[in-house]
Amino acid sequence: MVGATPRSIAFGASATVPEGTCSSALAIQVRDGFGNITSVGAEFDVALSSSSNTTRFFAETDTRCLSPLVPASVRVPRGAGTGFFRFIDATPGFPLFDASARDAGVEGPSVAPATSQAQTVL
Repeated sequence: MVGATPRSIAFGASATVPEGTCSSALAIQVRDGFGNITSVGAEFDVALSSSSNTTRFFAETDTRCLSPLVPASVRVPRGAGTGFFRFIDATPGFPLFDASARDAGVEGPSVAPATSQAQTVL
């Protein structure tokens, strides 16, 4: 993957899931100043949060959502531009997800967070 310097974090598509159901894998993308997905030079941790206090985040590989991520974060591997996660929420509604650089590493301080990505929980 070739791209410019990472400048922001973005979510891929939103999800619609029944309450208490494990979502499909959702993407966190690192983007350059032109909006293109770009690779990171070192492992890059992204903290996840939700406006719903009943949202739990899980690793992409946890297809049944059995072991919540503590802390809630997803890792974008070195040389990649995308990381993946799943979620489950026990309360119907429209939780808003935020994502921000978890550690102030080499690329962390200059990377803008992703905010208010709406999900639908039925």
